[in-house]
Amino acid sequence: MTKSLLSLIFLSTILWSCNQQDAADVNYFFDTEVFADEVIKKMENSEAVIFKSNSINNEMAEAEVAEVDWSKELELLKQANINKAAFQLSYRTDSSALATQYSIESEESLPVKELTIKKDSLGNVTEITAKLSTDNYLYSSEKNLKYSFDQKKLSSYEVNGWQELFIGDRKNFSISGETR
Repeated sequence: MTKSLLSLIFLSTILWSCNQQDAADVNYFFDTEVFADEVIKKMENSEAVIFKSNSINNEMAEAEVAEVDWSKELELLKQANINKAAFQLSYRTDSSALATQYSIESEESLPVKELTIKKDSLGNVTEITAKLSTDNYLYSSEKNLKYSFDQKKLSSYEVNGWQELFIGDRKNFSISGETR
C-alpha cells in the first residue's frame, strides 16, 4: 500500500511538472525578446556597420559604428516584450493577414502601451513598432520605437520620445540607426 501510494505521488508530481513546463512555453503574444535574440545572432554573424544619428533637445550627433553591440541596439525591443502569462488579459489583439496590433486595456498600467508587428506575405517580420511609457513620482518618459527588418536582420530603427525627472526639465530625444 505504501509503495503504491509513493508511486502514485511520484507519478503525479512528474505529470504536474510537465504541465507547468508546457504552460511556461505558451505564447500569448508575439515574443519580442526571443525575436530580438534571433536578430542579434544574425547581426553578430554579419559584417554590418551602423550609421547612427542622435538628438537631445535639438543637439545633433552622427557617427558610423563598425563594432556594434547588437544587444544594446535591440535592448528597447526586448523591453517591449508583452509575452508574459501575467499580461494575458491586459492587452487586446487586432489582427489582419499582414499585421497584428496589441493595445493595452484602458485600466491597465503597464509600460508597453501598444505593440504592432508587420509581416510580409511569406510571414517574415518586416517592422515592429511600440509605444512605451513610464510615469511615477520621480520620473516620466515616453518612447516610440520603430524597428525595420529584412530576413531577420535589422535594417533600420528609430526611437523618439522624451524623459523628465521630477526636478528637471523635459528632454526630447531622437535616435536613429541604419545598417550598411
